Amino acid sequence: MKITLNRLQKQNSISVQLAGISFAVGTLDFLLYLATGYEFFIGLGLGILLFAFFINAVMFLIVTVNFFLGAVPFKEGLFTIYVLLLHIPTAMFYCFVAVQFL
Repeated sequence: MKITLNRLQKQNSISVQLAGISFAVGTLDFLLYLATGYEFFIGLGLGILLFAFFINAVMFLIVTVNFFLGAVPFKEGLFTIYVLLLHIPTAMFYCFVAVQFL
């Protein structure tokens, strides 16, 4: 079964889009910090990280509950959970690198 974003159920589609947006914004902030060296981007990045963590955690709980209740197809639920968890190591890496430059 090929999973595409436009065929996902509404909560799964929103979850995947939010995860992608938070990843893109975090990456942009990280690259701006590396390019400029302004410490402002560290504070902004931490704010983005906290906001993205809260939003993605809520969406993760919604998707997980729906997955275990059987409200979504198996592969679609696993795909959405995978996407939501995928950028956690990247965010940890960005935090590690930013702290090393302080």
